Amino acid sequence: MVLMSLILGAVRGAAAQERVLVGGAAYESPSLVAPLAVLISRPASDVTTWTVGFTGYTLRGEYARRVAPSVTAVWSADATPVDANHSRYVYRDGQRDPALAFEDGSYHITAGFNLDGTSPWHASARAIGLYETVSGLADSAVLARWRSPYVGLEIVTSYRRVVSERVVEGRWHGIKVAAAAAGFLGARSWWRSQLSVSAGKGVGRVELSGETWLLVGGGLDIVNAFLVGGSWDMADRPALYGYHYAEFRPDRAGVANGGADIRLVGATSLGIRAACLASPSKDTCGGAVRLATVWDGIASSIGIGVPASGTTIVFASFSAAAL
Repeated sequence: MVLMSLILGAVRGAAAQERVLVGGAAYESPSLVAPLAVLISRPASDVTTWTVGFTGYTLRGEYARRVAPSVTAVWSADATPVDANHSRYVYRDGQRDPALAFEDGSYHITAGFNLDGTSPWHASARAIGLYETVSGLADSAVLARWRSPYVGLEIVTSYRRVVSERVVEGRWHGIKVAAAAAGFLGARSWWRSQLSVSAGKGVGRVELSGETWLLVGGGLDIVNAFLVGGSWDMADRPALYGYHYAEFRPDRAGVANGGADIRLVGATSLGIRAACLASPSKDTCGGAVRLATVWDGIASSIGIGVPASGTTIVFASFSAAAL
């Protein structure tokens, strides 16, 4: 969920290591806690890689085997038996509303390949099997569409030109562009697509960062809509500082955010964040202030998120990677 940048960095770092263990947790007031532990193993031959671990309630395993110099075949499975798609945390007017919550378990299997040569361009394709166990919704039409499984196809392409990167801190200098599209066939077909552009640059004692996201989908409902919100810096979905994680569930949206981290002393920095959301159902902005440090290889942060209106949010996280 929120420590995905550390996992992705560890996968790249594992190229020179046989095993990497990633761990951490994130907190959001009043009571959201998301632990993480992932073990990545890559033998010295660099032919196969396997990954196993959990993020929040999601258990995941992946096996990858290089079949050509720039082609890797990948198989994966994951299970989220409870609170899939953040089903137990549904918000109305900035407050968690138990009347809107529902139960959801989500189960995926995928098979596909990565094209990942030395070029800054990368691409992947996955065939997907998906089954959701949804209950507790008042809308019978939504319940009916999720009683049977779906099959789908996802294609992802990315461009990554990074000059330097500090994985544990989540800081990097350069530019990243990613586009993804996935479509599913079943009781009621649906699709999602997203485009993200992000950049980071250091200027003296200040680290600048910014990103924009465009989210567009069709046939979406409360179960499979995009999840937008959260005051952590996230790599796999847009942050909306000052708001709860997954507070908004749009089918179309644009998100822009930016920040500056000022190095105070040693590895300790003070960060300022701002973000805006534009969607058919909600336009809003928010911000956050956080204090972050790295001590003995462990990155930690604590901060306050301030929405345009509503309740101030306290958030925190820690993470580490052991080689």
